[in-house]
Amino acid sequence: MRPFHILYKLAHDIISTFSRFINALYFLGDTDQTLSSRTHVEYKRGRWSYVRMVINSIFFWQKDHCASAWEDEVQGALRTLKVNDGLKLLL
Repeated sequence: MRPFHILYKLAHDIISTFSRFINALYFLGDTDQTLSSRTHVEYKRGRWSYVRMVINSIFFWQKDHCASAWEDEVQGALRTLKVNDGLKLLL
């Protein structure tokens, strides 16, 4: 079962990297943010409604892919901060 998890994680990371590349190159965004996550932020600012609709329709099996992508990135950042705070206690 572990090899399948590793392959899934690897595929996810490759797709995420490609999305960050597209966000940075074509949309002049940050490489730390996927296009889906950025679309959620821009939508909350009253922009990119069409882009959000297109991306969410590609991921039709998810209720709101863009919001989920943003939440995943926030949770990942919080995990990183938690790990780093734990490291400060060791230093």
